[in-house]
Amino acid sequence: MEIEKYLSRVPDSKAFMTVEEMEASTDALAAAHPDTVKVETVGHSQEGRPIRCLTIGSGPKQALIFGCPHPNEPIGAMMLETLTKLLAEDAELRAELPYTFSIIKCVDPDGLTRNQGWLKGPFTLYNYARDFYRPASAQQVEWTFPLDYKTLHFHEPLPETQALMKIIETRKPEYLFSLHNSAFGGAYWYMNKPIPELLKVLPQAALKQDIPLSLGEPEMACCRVFDKAIFEFPTMPLMYSFYEEMIHGNPAAMITGGSCSVDFANEDGRQCFGIVCEMPYFLSKACMDESLAEGTRCDAVLKCYDLIDAHSAFMKPLVEELLPYLAVNNAYALALKERMSMSEGNSEANRNFARTNPEYQQTVTKAQLFDNLIAMPFYTLLGVGMVKKAAENAAKDRPADAEKLLGIAAKADAYLKEQCEKIEAQADFEPAQIRRLVSVQLASALLSLSCMK
Repeated sequence: MEIEKYLSRVPDSKAFMTVEEMEASTDALAAAHPDTVKVETVGHSQEGRPIRCLTIGSGPKQALIFGCPHPNEPIGAMMLETLTKLLAEDAELRAELPYTFSIIKCVDPDGLTRNQGWLKGPFTLYNYARDFYRPASAQQVEWTFPLDYKTLHFHEPLPETQALMKIIETRKPEYLFSLHNSAFGGAYWYMNKPIPELLKVLPQAALKQDIPLSLGEPEMACCRVFDKAIFEFPTMPLMYSFYEEMIHGNPAAMITGGSCSVDFANEDGRQCFGIVCEMPYFLSKACMDESLAEGTRCDAVLKCYDLIDAHSAFMKPLVEELLPYLAVNNAYALALKERMSMSEGNSEANRNFARTNPEYQQTVTKAQLFDNLIAMPFYTLLGVGMVKKAAENAAKDRPADAEKLLGIAAKADAYLKEQCEKIEAQADFEPAQIRRLVSVQLASALLSLSCMK
């Protein structure tokens, strides 16, 4: 496949699309290609927004691709804007890929709407963090598929998850691409089985766009490394086993959601290839510097969780102050309560893993040091941003308590600004061009689809 000719058609977007803009684009595409593009509503979100699926192509194999499984991750939605247009307009491409495509641009429209404050930029650490929203695990579309494993039982799939389940059960996809993105560093991938051809070409797809590879600390310590920047898919049983070994008590207490789309698509002996492409908003070449630094990898992990624990310690009293003013089922309340309840257990598990794994006694690389001291602590700061946003929202709804709530927001905001400024002084990074990020995800889709056909 001539990948480059399709990548050349990726638009140079300067901002991310809102839910409303994606809906309008979908309608326009269907109107322009009525014989090629079918659009149907396959479910509704918790707040009543339609979950719309585009069906394109008529090949014998089934492919399911969906964006925004986490609503702070809209790069995939932008990629699907391009992919749906390419498939609709290019009969040669449809013939080259023998699939019937089921494509959902945004599977969590409610959550993306809560993130829309940063979608149009400017793309800075602070601007991203202050309007950031990510739901609790039991409210995440990707992690609320039914599951029974040892002491872990989950049978409350979200309406959005049920929409995906319906497609998986009726169309039985042989290919599934869940589109994600990270915040800091470089590109990396997950897949449920190593495909030698893909292990070679996927990293090159990122490097061709001048996107560094994430070669430092893996996001999930429990996942096997298939190759540089490519990891085993993080299933819930795998994470359960990790917590089972690394913490005292019931591992299920650390996993408040259920199974994932790839596992569900492989139930009952079905053979579905699953892939995830994680793309960063903020790029740093440091994340692929494998030269040695000072100290051990274990030392770096322990310093990382010292920083994370410090951010959590700052958040805890603010969250405790804030929660009485939020409804029990408030999306921010659920997310913040989970972050607080799981912070100590996550810290314990990862500290114990670093202390007991012989690989962590090796000299730390500069990439590992970057992830431990910069990237990973930043993710905890995003929770501070949610405190700020939740307090500001509550102040609008509760004018009598506005002074108190805005005081909480101000404390969170000041800390967030201070910590973002520290990171900016310590790290060399830049916001990535959306076109480059979309190009890597599009290349990952075309390469893996072509490989699996």
